[in-house]
Amino acid sequence: MELLIVVAIIGTLSGIAVPAFLKQRSKASVHSANMQARGLLSYCQVYLSDHGVLPDPANDEEFKRLAQYEGDDVIQWEAKIETNTCFAKITKSTLELDPEGEFSITSAGVVIAKPAKLQSS
Repeated sequence: MELLIVVAIIGTLSGIAVPAFLKQRSKASVHSANMQARGLLSYCQVYLSDHGVLPDPANDEEFKRLAQYEGDDVIQWEAKIETNTCFAKITKSTLELDPEGEFSITSAGVVIAKPAKLQSS
């Protein structure tokens, strides 16, 4: 009888703990992507300040390194330079994001930083 009660208690606790753990893991994935996007934006901003132009993504090894998202497969990530704008975008995939993340800096120095957040449930 005691063993049955212990199993019931463990089952109840795991039923509460597992969903909370998975939500925290998802939040960590989104936070990680936001931080990497901010790092890429900061790099582009410093490069622009030092050189007067945005980095060339084809020849700049540091840009290539920062543009590769090394996180898990939960987040879709896009980073590139086009039309004199360095940007990183974090889009939906298996998580519902509200809003999606968008980080950019133009060659004129205009900065947009809108971090991705998990949709409230």
